[in-house]
Parts: sequence; structure tokens; C-alpha cells
Amino acid sequence: MPIERIEQRPHILVRGPALVERVERLVTMAHQECFIANSLRTDITVRPTVAIVD
Repeated sequence: MPIERIEQRPHILVRGPALVERVERLVTMAHQECFIANSLRTDITVRPTVAIVD
């Protein structure tokens, strides 16, 4: 049976002054440029959770 869909849910902790939107944008760019993700025929969804820690 082939894999129909992959969903990744990374939990990202960022220390220091960072904008959550910027981190999410970087995750999206990394996924779009990923050699492995681009070589698969399966739908891949990335749903990051970003938290700022002190």
C-alpha cells in the first residue's frame, strides 16, 4: 500500500528576539527547497509550532 500523505508537526523553540512569522516563513522555504520532499510523489504538509523561550 503506497503512502498517500505525510504530515510533519515540528515543535520549534527559538531563544532570543525572533518573530514567529519569520520562523514559519523559513520553515516553509526549507520545505519548498528540500531535495527529499521534492523527490516524493506523496503530499507533504508541514505544520510547525513555534515558541519563543527566554
